[in-house]
Amino acid sequence: MNFNFRVLIFIIFLPLVGWAQKESFYIPPKSDSITLERYNRFLTQLKHGQAEKNMLKCYNPNYNIVCAYRELKAQQHVIYEASLDCLRSDSVGCCKFMFRLTGDNVYDISYSFKDKKTIAYFRKVCDSVYKRIDSNLIRKLIKIEERDQKIRGKHTLVEINTNDRLREEMVHLDTLNLTEIDAIIKECGGYPSKKLVGDTNNDVIYLVILHSPLNTQEQYLPLIRKAVFAGELVPNYLATLEDRILFIKNKPQLYGTQISYDKAKKQEALYKWVGTLEDLEKRRDFMGMEPLKNYLRRFNLEYPPKP
Repeated sequence: MNFNFRVLIFIIFLPLVGWAQKESFYIPPKSDSITLERYNRFLTQLKHGQAEKNMLKCYNPNYNIVCAYRELKAQQHVIYEASLDCLRSDSVGCCKFMFRLTGDNVYDISYSFKDKKTIAYFRKVCDSVYKRIDSNLIRKLIKIEERDQKIRGKHTLVEINTNDRLREEMVHLDTLNLTEIDAIIKECGGYPSKKLVGDTNNDVIYLVILHSPLNTQEQYLPLIRKAVFAGELVPNYLATLEDRILFIKNKPQLYGTQISYDKAKKQEALYKWVGTLEDLEKRRDFMGMEPLKNYLRRFNLEYPPKP
């Protein structure tokens, strides 16, 4: 499939997914009970949360928005509506983190709501949520993620590639993870939904696929694409996986997610890309990704990158 046809497909499905839609939002006036410095701080958090929400359509931005509104002393109905967005985006994460729901159904949401009817409503929702989720599957995913990050989380890519013991252990752990996620995907009949495992756990299978050999990446690429179109994963996950496959095949990437290491120069650089830098930025923007300059800053790489 050439790039133009791929873009055409994304444009057709764009209204269904709702990426990068512009939405207006309420900015509460400054309350006399908070300082100007605190007001500006949480106003910035509110704006950033709204921007991420429009692009990513996932749980964390919604939670940040609720926290910002609470700190800005917004009216209760504003906090209530923002909290509903949290429930819609990831009811598991919302009940677990926002409302301090524990295994014995103890709630502590007094910091957000005083109205008993509102508290009763969220309690009812969260009770149904914890009857719906698959706690055993969540525990499996947590263990899989721990294995995935056991080596990667403690060592750089250069350290791993130059140490046979580390590399062999990582390959062994990755093999165990691949066996487990294959069974999970078959059991679920596809990619596990956020309703089943929550927003904070549903990217674990994607990470294992991203770290897998090329044939496995290509095998599961349609699954990841389907999960993105269904709103189960954010678009930049698909962009990263597509770039990784192109990187392994020594072909130019589309979205600028891959960093290569020049052994001769002993330094990292942005891997080669399709078209001009402007083309690359447009593709990133289309997928709801941050500007390339911000992305490269995390790797201490110069911008604009050299072709």
